[in-house]
Amino acid sequence: MVLAGRGFGKTRIGAEACREWGEDPQERILIVGPTHKDVEETMIEGPSGLLSCYPPSRRPRWIGGEVQFQSGA
Repeated sequence: MVLAGRGFGKTRIGAEACREWGEDPQERILIVGPTHKDVEETMIEGPSGLLSCYPPSRRPRWIGGEVQFQSGA
């Protein structure tokens, strides 16, 4: 858990952790936010979100509210 103020980098820390966990095909990851829109716009597609942690050729797919990593996680 990261308890910090605005601008600390909490979203990026979470995105980088998910990126690392997504390398293991046995891993299951739950990304939780106040609304689906918050998850999509901030945690997945935002400037510090999960997709920004990857080069374009390695990005996971975001389909119908589910992240599909190349590892199969």
